[in-house]
Amino acid sequence: METYLLEKIRICQLGKNERNFHIFYQILFSGDNNLLKKLHLENDPSKYNYLNKSNCFKIDSIDDRNLFKETIECFQITGFNDEEIELILKITASVILIGNITFISKNDITQIEDLNLIKDICDLLNCEKNDLINTLTENIKIIAGTEYKNNLSIQEAENFRDILAKEIYNKLFLWIVKKFNFFLDPEFIIKKEEKNKNIKYIGLLDIFGFECFEHNSLEQ
Repeated sequence: METYLLEKIRICQLGKNERNFHIFYQILFSGDNNLLKKLHLENDPSKYNYLNKSNCFKIDSIDDRNLFKETIECFQITGFNDEEIELILKITASVILIGNITFISKNDITQIEDLNLIKDICDLLNCEKNDLINTLTENIKIIAGTEYKNNLSIQEAENFRDILAKEIYNKLFLWIVKKFNFFLDPEFIIKKEEKNKNIKYIGLLDIFGFECFEHNSLEQ
């Protein structure tokens, strides 16, 4: 499997009557309250900024609850163990929560408004609270061996937040594809790195419909 271009902009910007990536709704509508509690989520997509911009949460022809079960079964069939599946769900949940991070300015210093939210995200990503806070509110430059820290404006911090969410989702997506390829052919990665011309594959090009947003990015 090859990934040519993932429509990352969909994470933080939706067209009218469009949903975000289906996995978000599958998790929220999974019906598994214990799972949602572990992921620090509620089964109401309207509470999440990356999902509520289009006011489109459910589609009549899509059963998110059953599709969630199918998604988990697909992971199991293709060699993902329980720990890896839990990791995928936690990282995906963190992307949903990152969209709810908001910033305020105190004494001309940009700060994160809800530190409890940061605590939940760090729990999902297994990272340090201060590291995430600094990543979202500071810009570090090294000039001639000297480190300089600048506080970001609220607009800059919001941009960094969205970039972080998109990159986390993108890295997770690429890792899942890599795991699929290893399941299909454990020697595929080695063959690819060695540029082995004898690699056999079936090519199936899946082109998603890229929307035209109010503010378009590189993908568009």
